[in-house]
Amino acid sequence: MDILLRPEPPWIFQAAGELQAVEGVLVAFAERHTVRLLTFDGRRCATFEELYRHYWDVVHPPQSFGENLDALYDNMTDSDVLGDRPVLVAFLHANHVLTREASDACERLLSCFDHAGSFWADPEGEPVEPARPFHTVLHLDGAVPVQLHRYMPLPLG
Repeated sequence: MDILLRPEPPWIFQAAGELQAVEGVLVAFAERHTVRLLTFDGRRCATFEELYRHYWDVVHPPQSFGENLDALYDNMTDSDVLGDRPVLVAFLHANHVLTREASDACERLLSCFDHAGSFWADPEGEPVEPARPFHTVLHLDGAVPVQLHRYMPLPLG
């Protein structure tokens, strides 16, 4: 799992397995390496409205958060929101994310997190912002939607 400590792609991984085991590994990893772990329950994110409500609970963004993908990206690339540690975003039950939205909704969301990982690898050349790891892990349970097959499996050992 050392790849999660490097600011380099791939930015998004999939992790299959028992929920408690996957979550336990991610929590222990975050604690051991002082990584900010943002954990989302995909079952609470079936629509964009639910996703943004859950985002408020997990991240506590500024009041100005606009509840759209552009605002989400802005928050995910703002050190005032995320702090200065490496970030690991975990979507538990990821195969439930945005299932009540258009068929491309999950892909658009993951593109936002993919671009955020890329941003933190080279934060627009700003000397104030050093490169840092920003990765997303998708815990998959049950049937895996075809659009999630393209993400590299994360070795949890």
